[in-house]
Amino acid sequence: MFETALCIIDVQDGFVSPYTDDGMGRLKIGACNLPQDIAAFKAQLPQHVEQIIVVTNNSCRDTQVFDLQSDQNYQQHLYTYNVHEDLLKTVQKNTYLTVKSSDSAADNPNFIPLLKKLNTKHATLCGLYSDACVLETAISLAMAGFTVDIMLDLCRDNVEGKENATARKAKLLNEMDPVRRKQRNRDLIPTEALTRITICNSSDVLDKLYESTVEKTSERAIRPQPQRAFALAD
Repeated sequence: MFETALCIIDVQDGFVSPYTDDGMGRLKIGACNLPQDIAAFKAQLPQHVEQIIVVTNNSCRDTQVFDLQSDQNYQQHLYTYNVHEDLLKTVQKNTYLTVKSSDSAADNPNFIPLLKKLNTKHATLCGLYSDACVLETAISLAMAGFTVDIMLDLCRDNVEGKENATARKAKLLNEMDPVRRKQRNRDLIPTEALTRITICNSSDVLDKLYESTVEKTSERAIRPQPQRAFALAD
């Protein structure tokens, strides 16, 4: 069993809408082609990568973990929690569904135990929003000892400005700053945990995964061609 898990955060029907100008030179968050881009990324993953879909349901504290390989009602669970239709089309056997009721997926007490059960050492995160739920999940995982990649090109910010990749990365790093977190009444992050978080692009993650596949299997891994162009960061 390999040691990487893809965590898709909050890509739900109700959270995805087209961008609209708010009249102040910014763009309100709407995920645009994000679900399709994530689906295209998933199509390129090596088969050994476990996939965990994390959804938000503020009306209840459902702590169940649904194993979509063994659960005969898995389609009903996906529809119940409004998983975006483009992700529904790409659900594979090694996919799990968990529910959270706050920013971090780790608020579900079964989330981190699931990763440990899967022998996960490294988590790759994408989804909504990079400066909220994705970031807080990454911090929780880093503090629990996992290494984490945040794929910036497969995330969207809470208020999507017209920044390039460098500015978006700087904003995300600012959200991890101790002073900023204290102002927002967030838990401070130990320096050691911060070193476990990497902000990158999906292409970087794919390169690492296929290099890892070769190292672990001594076989040449054939990387599928993308089905659509990602909205890669500048």
